[in-house]
Amino acid sequence: MKLISTAQGVQQTVFDETTGVLRFAFFRTEGEEPRFYTSNNCTNGVCSVSDPSISIFGNTGDVKRVNLLYKSDRFVVSTWFLIKFRECARGEIFSSESLTCEYCNSGYYVLNNTCFPCPDGGICHLGVIRQVNSGYWRNSTDLVFVLRCNDTSDGRCLGESSCTEGFAGTLWKQCDIANGFLTKSSRAMVDKNLLVYVGFIAVYPGDS
Repeated sequence: MKLISTAQGVQQTVFDETTGVLRFAFFRTEGEEPRFYTSNNCTNGVCSVSDPSISIFGNTGDVKRVNLLYKSDRFVVSTWFLIKFRECARGEIFSSESLTCEYCNSGYYVLNNTCFPCPDGGICHLGVIRQVNSGYWRNSTDLVFVLRCNDTSDGRCLGESSCTEGFAGTLWKQCDIANGFLTKSSRAMVDKNLLVYVGFIAVYPGDS
């Protein structure tokens, strides 16, 4: 926080050579007396606040008022501001008891505001499936469903959204036709340009 003076539309930082004290008043719930916090870390009219004991909580969309009062030998300044509570971020669940957003324990992920054990093939951290291992598939990093590829022979699933060249689609089970690959067998794909080229070489010697 800084002391600012506004005169004729011009803002200037106010220099206060005396020692100041900044006091917060948090209105946590309606009808409840405010909770007060004090910061003595004020120098030259600039106050820094770093106090882990300060806490204010509420439901998503709630708006809470905070009053500020600065006092020194030269100045007494008061102001206020509002805090609006956000929705829980990805990987967080909302606790109706503490009215806070909390992360799941390590090895768990969030689905419908509930923590579940990380699925086979996934690596979970802070409530999110961060990575899918080789041999597993998911369609998007935003999805929470991880499927086993059962591809021990062709190794097509390389983890996350990566696959062996020539494959596409769900579980990488389809040929990547868009990039010129055709079915050779149920377990492998061949570049169609290579097939045409081989046929061209095989036909001409027979006609000479």
